[in-house]
Amino acid sequence: MAAQYPPAEELMESVLAPQFTRPNSSIVKPPINANNYDMQPSLITLVEKTQFGGEDYEDPHDFIDRFLRICDTTKHNRVTDDAIRLRLFSFALTRRALKWLDRQAPNSIRTWDELAAKFFAEHFSMEKYNKLVNEITNFTQQLEETLCAAWTRFQELIRKCPQYDLPEGKKVRVFYNGMTPECRMVVNGAASGTIGKKTAAQTLELIDFMARKENASMTAQPVQPKKGILQLGSNDASLAEQKAISQQLASLNTKLDKMQISTTKVNVFNCEYCKEPHDTNECPTLNGAKPFQVNGVWYDPRPPQNTQSYQRNQNGSQVSNFQRRNQGGGLDYKSNNYLQPPSLPHKEPSELEKAMLQLAKTTNDHMQNTDAFMNETRAYHKNQDASIQNLETQIGQLSRQLAERVQGQFPGDTIVNLKADCKSILTRSGIVITPQDKPKVV
Repeated sequence: MAAQYPPAEELMESVLAPQFTRPNSSIVKPPINANNYDMQPSLITLVEKTQFGGEDYEDPHDFIDRFLRICDTTKHNRVTDDAIRLRLFSFALTRRALKWLDRQAPNSIRTWDELAAKFFAEHFSMEKYNKLVNEITNFTQQLEETLCAAWTRFQELIRKCPQYDLPEGKKVRVFYNGMTPECRMVVNGAASGTIGKKTAAQTLELIDFMARKENASMTAQPVQPKKGILQLGSNDASLAEQKAISQQLASLNTKLDKMQISTTKVNVFNCEYCKEPHDTNECPTLNGAKPFQVNGVWYDPRPPQNTQSYQRNQNGSQVSNFQRRNQGGGLDYKSNNYLQPPSLPHKEPSELEKAMLQLAKTTNDHMQNTDAFMNETRAYHKNQDASIQNLETQIGQLSRQLAERVQGQFPGDTIVNLKADCKSILTRSGIVITPQDKPKVV
């Protein structure tokens, strides 16, 4: 009879220390009857590339469809689909979705149908369902949207909500009512005048065919810019704005020239002597006298009161504007003090002058903004050049350090071996082996 020993007593440190206990999974994995079944790591990697995080922008239907397609790529005898799907599903979740799966009650999910039902109940709520149904039933084609783009968007909405079973007849009615009048005319023309003589399936086939043909034609031909719309890049925006301002200036200058031509009156000055319509210097009554010498004149727009205009000097006496000299026959003022022309009445600027002032101010502001942008760009390029030059300097220093490093040593500071060369070896048995005793390798 074997001797029985009392159980060994456990130490308090092992009793008080928390023990690791693996939590029970919420998914009960079905047993596999095949003895040689091994899940391939490449399959797990493929599932992890299409993980679902539980965010609002993610489509749960699209995720489940991709997951099932991946699971269907592997088949094995005596291995059910549920066994593969339930084992791989935890690898396909991350972030919020994975935390949701960990919160489920242990051993509460036994089949794939139960797992899919709980998954959609959590990540496809009634609010999302009602929103998608409302977008489908109230579908409307945008003004600038083509038939191909509208049909693609309508199909995408239906695919996101497969729970909403939409018959073909209702699908045609919803899409047809949401089309623009131009697209309705095109579809009716393709249906020999009206779609009323076709079935729902034939109408859907016709719309799908027209959308595919439109997509093929748009792909084959490059999109031309519409008339009246200037498509510019960010680099050409400033030049285009300057060109537009220049065109506006040229147009305003043309209008000003036309207005000046139409409003200009020819001012005819009469002779000071004979009062005839010719220049005083060309008056025949001068009999070859020397021409006048004018030191300064100013024009008075008011009509003259007398045949000869007068001015006052500093002494207050009236003098004529011109006076013949005794010597030289010219004209000169009696006083060297030139009189300023009388101030004209204030006149409000016209609408055209206001537009010119506003345009000049806008042009000046634009030029200032352009100069500021150019200065910022130059400063940015200078900083980039300095950074690149700094990187080149550092790379050059590293290259020199690598070139100067002795081969066979580790980089950095090395510790010199203070011991001498090995002359002999002492084994445990006490035998001393010298270098001469070292066996030769054949």
